[in-house]
Amino acid sequence: MTTVFSERPAKLPGEGRQVGVRPTLRGLCDSDLDPLFWNPERRGVASTWWGHVPFAHWLVQATRPGLFVELGTYAGVSYTAFCMAAQRSGSDTRCFAVDTWQGDPQSGVYGDEIYNDFRIFHDARYAAFSTLLRCSFDEALNHFVDGSVDLLHIDGYHTYEAVRHDFEAWLPKLSGRGVVLFHDTAVHFGDFGVWRLWRELSERYPHFEFHHSYGLGVLAVGAAAPEPVIDLCELGLSPMAAVLRERVALTGERWAAEIRERDLAAVLGARERALAEQRTAAAAEAEKERIEKQWAEDRAEWQRRLAEVMIARDQSEAARRRSQEELARVVSSTAWQMTYPLRRIAAKIPPRLRRRLRQLAYVVWWSATLQLGVKLRERRSRLDAIQARPPGEPAEPATTAAPGRPGSAAQSIPDPTPVLGINLPLVIRSVVLGIVTYNPDAAEFRRLIASAQIALERSGITDGTILVIDNGAETDSLTAGVPRVRRLPSDGNIGFGAGHNRLMAAAFADGAEVYIAVNPDGLLHPDAVTALLQEVQATQNRALVEAVQFPEEHPKFYDPATLDTAWASGACLAIPKKIYETIGGFDEIFFLYCEDVDLSWRARAAGFSVKVCPRALFFHRVTNRTPDPLTEQRFRESGVILARKWRNPAFEQTLLSDLRRSGYSSPVTKPPGVPLEWQAVADFSHLFHFAPARW
Repeated sequence: MTTVFSERPAKLPGEGRQVGVRPTLRGLCDSDLDPLFWNPERRGVASTWWGHVPFAHWLVQATRPGLFVELGTYAGVSYTAFCMAAQRSGSDTRCFAVDTWQGDPQSGVYGDEIYNDFRIFHDARYAAFSTLLRCSFDEALNHFVDGSVDLLHIDGYHTYEAVRHDFEAWLPKLSGRGVVLFHDTAVHFGDFGVWRLWRELSERYPHFEFHHSYGLGVLAVGAAAPEPVIDLCELGLSPMAAVLRERVALTGERWAAEIRERDLAAVLGARERALAEQRTAAAAEAEKERIEKQWAEDRAEWQRRLAEVMIARDQSEAARRRSQEELARVVSSTAWQMTYPLRRIAAKIPPRLRRRLRQLAYVVWWSATLQLGVKLRERRSRLDAIQARPPGEPAEPATTAAPGRPGSAAQSIPDPTPVLGINLPLVIRSVVLGIVTYNPDAAEFRRLIASAQIALERSGITDGTILVIDNGAETDSLTAGVPRVRRLPSDGNIGFGAGHNRLMAAAFADGAEVYIAVNPDGLLHPDAVTALLQEVQATQNRALVEAVQFPEEHPKFYDPATLDTAWASGACLAIPKKIYETIGGFDEIFFLYCEDVDLSWRARAAGFSVKVCPRALFFHRVTNRTPDPLTEQRFRESGVILARKWRNPAFEQTLLSDLRRSGYSSPVTKPPGVPLEWQAVADFSHLFHFAPARW
């Protein structure tokens, strides 16, 4: 048996002359090992192939294939390794990369950006001897004559049927020196089936398998396969094979570790930015609390002054009634009736003379009652005050200013009634609060139900119902015997939007005018339902109205005057029947997340409004949640579907890249796109805020 690496006298790397080296150092200094230590040229690009790059360098230099073909290239990490080795070793190898560069269900579907990036990199370095064939593997067969391919690397769609088809279709193209490489031979999850084909082929051909970096199989198919490959295959299960696997894995680990280090640096950078955002959010929260406190103080002062005005109005009304009663007694008195002729005569006296006679009557009366001196002094004081007033200043305040902080100047506060519906009688008589549960905390869920009952009672609506459907564990025992609570039978975990759609359909079929979606992990303020319904009513039932979440409010912008916002969160959202009948409920292609954004955009595209109700508070603590990779995956998958539906490929590709870096495949759902004129409603420029942020 021969060894894999030659043992001729060692040459110093980069020099042609032989030097005297002790036998113990000869293997370490042998130039045949140089390819294992070459620096790759495609560094910085993520790939599961990095652990095999040093072996690819060695294989090309050791075997010097005349024609090399790679089936499945993606970002080009493996293909670059073969091309670089062919170029650096000075061989006459012709190289071909075959790929559609459109992806598949395992790697995810992507656009032209992957191909364009690699093509620019490739053409600047290897265009003299390498060609990129953008077509399917089967379509590429016609480009090669039988018996011409010396080295074939199969790394396409990894199901058993697909990889077997690729091998059998390209087998006639292999030369007598033919060697085939299979990537992912060590992957045994999902629908990956390379391992299964490798097990079958290993019984028919000489072979060797590396187990690191998802596995790489080396198959000597040709009868005259290169001697280094035959030597490698003859190692079998010997101790030397184990040593070789370990050393090759360690040389490749350097480059795999570099990618992990880069990804880790990106993660750490993202965490640092998140911490900075949290610090900013904490400062914003403190400012928000200060503003809310000030608003509460201003509101209390406003209510106090309003109470004073109401008391003064009641007193004025009472005085008016007393005056009317006194007037009625005077008019019906005998003296009034007897003096009627005198009043008719007095009416014919000129106004100026009447005024003089009236003044004379006052003087006579005050003199008779000893008040003349006091009245003259009062008149003099009023005249002095008028003369001392600055020019242009009115005698009395012309307007009533709204109250500010105690001790501060009064500020003008616009009347909120037109937008919020404050002080309007509530004419909505039927409302349903819908809750979709998924394994909620028992105590937290009971508190939510209690807060919903209080909010319904405070609204004064007698036909108010709490409708529940369980997407997870049953919660019947938590609401047994509780008034106002009704349930729909569970259909399993059908998703957030689908669950609310079942509840909405039942609610509106039973006559509800408004449906309020409520998250199971929050609490309603006692006045939240009233405030939401008043604002819905103020818009003539033509707006989705969102409650404000606290202690952490969503940062998306809303107009402080009209309360219009780009989209409304489904955490606590009032949906009028009029809107439901026009655009339907949530789109059930969204299993979780982004369904509320889509509903809001559809409502706006249909001519409805989306508003925030600052008077409706919904306690929804989300700052203490532990980050969950599965949640992040679902969030990005829903974002991909939203981007596809609303025709934004740039946002879709950004999220697909994030998913691939995290090891997740692309979602297969491809909904039909919305009408082109609707696209103006969607806003992807602010990432997952989907709107300008206030902080």
